[in-house]
Amino acid sequence: MVLMFMSRCLLLLAPLAVAAQAPAPSASGLWEGAINLPSGVLEVAVRLDRPASGSWAGTIDIPAQGAMARPLANITVDGPAVRFSIAGVPGDPTFAGTLSEDGATIQGGFTQVRVS
Repeated sequence: MVLMFMSRCLLLLAPLAVAAQAPAPSASGLWEGAINLPSGVLEVAVRLDRPASGSWAGTIDIPAQGAMARPLANITVDGPAVRFSIAGVPGDPTFAGTLSEDGATIQGGFTQVRVS
């Protein structure tokens, strides 16, 4: 089952490994948070990674929907702007957010077009 919604999403958790003197914050890592829906909160975990020689890759877990390691598509990180969509899901669910200056949070909106 795929929930159809247009809501705000706040992903909160620094990447698992934080260097003592990291240069600039990075969107790479494991991020955990929630999508606030009219019916409640949907917990999510997002993994973003960019190998030194490649493009961004990532997955999303939405345990309440039984979705684990669902691939992300169209991942872009441009300065603090972070954007991705969930591959192969009707309604093009897309997140667009901003990485905080300290690299501790990514906050933004998660949208999905209602599919009848």
